[in-house]
Amino acid sequence: GNVNLWAPELKAYVSYLQAGGKDGGKPFSYRYIGALIGDAHRTLLYGGLWLYPPDANAKEGKARLLYEVAPIAFIFEQAGGLAT
Repeated sequence: GNVNLWAPELKAYVSYLQAGGKDGGKPFSYRYIGALIGDAHRTLLYGGLWLYPPDANAKEGKARLLYEVAPIAFIFEQAGGLAT
């Protein structure tokens, strides 16, 4: 994937989550379907964190606020989740 292109702080945070976080709880794992709706649907069903971060090749990120991020954030919040 593009993990090697992520900012060092983001890589460290994702590694922290994969290790189970502060309390050593259930670790997160990577899942990438490659389709926005498929990835969002899986996150709604099983929980987790949806990321589409900027990287060395796309400094501003690739997710489009108006057509992708805002609608998915709205759906997640309506389902009881958090979107920032």
